[in-house]
Amino acid sequence: FWNVDSDGNDETLRALSELGSRHGDKIACAVIHVGTEKKNAAISQMMSLPATYARLFDEGTVSKRYGLESSKLPNVVVVDLDGYVASQGQGAAGIEQANAAIDSLLSQ
Repeated sequence: FWNVDSDGNDETLRALSELGSRHGDKIACAVIHVGTEKKNAAISQMMSLPATYARLFDEGTVSKRYGLESSKLPNVVVVDLDGYVASQGQGAAGIEQANAAIDSLLSQ
């Protein structure tokens, strides 16, 4: 989950792309921009980076379901096949947590 105004977006989006490349078709990634008021700027930022993920938009409904606030973005959430949150973290730390959670899930 991210917002075009959040710090660390490029770093996080790039890391997610690498994560998707690393695991190939074993995982599915999506980046979800929270808020639709700056949709064009968000599209521009997303399109400037290599991507192995779906690009989605949320008016706030989905992010609220995961308890996310705009001050906590970008935030990386890993959801397992049963729909349970396997990890959740902000920015670079969120990527590290996601890597560990995905490795654990794939080893089961």
